[in-house]
Amino acid sequence: MQRSHFDADQLPRERRWSAWRDSLDAFAIEARGDDERPGDGRISSCVAPSGLSFTLVESAAPQSLAAVEGRAGDVFWLAVNLDGASVLALDGGDAEMAPGDILYGKQGAPCALSLCSGFRLLLVNMPAQMVERRVLLPMPDRAIHVSGRAGMGRIFSGFLASVAAAFDDLDEALTGPIESALPQLLLTSLAGEAREVALAGAAAGRAKLLQRVWRTIEERLDEPDLSIADVAEAHGLSVRYLQKLFEDVDQNFSRYVRRRRLEQCRADLANPTHRHVSITTTAFRWGFNDSATFSRAFRDEFGLSPREYRRGHAGSPIRVD
Repeated sequence: MQRSHFDADQLPRERRWSAWRDSLDAFAIEARGDDERPGDGRISSCVAPSGLSFTLVESAAPQSLAAVEGRAGDVFWLAVNLDGASVLALDGGDAEMAPGDILYGKQGAPCALSLCSGFRLLLVNMPAQMVERRVLLPMPDRAIHVSGRAGMGRIFSGFLASVAAAFDDLDEALTGPIESALPQLLLTSLAGEAREVALAGAAAGRAKLLQRVWRTIEERLDEPDLSIADVAEAHGLSVRYLQKLFEDVDQNFSRYVRRRRLEQCRADLANPTHRHVSITTTAFRWGFNDSATFSRAFRDEFGLSPREYRRGHAGSPIRVD
């Protein structure tokens, strides 16, 4: 894990505000406020090898934080209001963003948050590839406000608050499971917003169906014989119709399932808590039934053999049979 920390208290008062703005600019965030009263401020970040990053931002100074409009990047982000009163400017209107609420967007999407008092935010940056390779539906590009006070939004908010509480303890062993859980929690939370049920333009009924299909595949990845016919039957669909659903989102069932299995294997191989588990056992656990086929597929997908990949993430001797 790569870590960094910025503390405005360590700087002369006259330099705090400009240094604060520069630090937030690295996250495509523009800070606006009273440079005569910069107050204190701290920014702590940690970045996993996958590129997934978590950043805690806290300050006693009222200010506005705005996404830098048009600075496109291949990153989806979340901002979780952990503490403090704030007003969100989004889609031409203003709304309260209460503690626990979540703001989602893709880098470059316009939005602004006016923080009326001291505050704490958790920022999560997710490489677009990390999200898009795990979900079947196209993700929205615009910023979306998700209430953390009810339903799945409340569950997701609690999950993110727990990540913030364990910030100092985050390591590769913890970020692996977090990375696996994030896309499903995010997608389900967005789908829970009535106006977002169609997500990035997919018809509402098709989007809901694809989400259910996606969940079924995730739950059954460890079944070696999982087929498109099995998933179609589970949802009362014809195989041809399910194939068409995959084609509509530029996916193929077999390739998608294989890639998800490979990603789960990769996460386990990088996880120090699984270093006692053999590569063969890991492959069989996620639905592969031939170690040679698995090794070839892994190298084709990630450019390294499973053994080479594990060695690159190992801190102590491991089993590689």
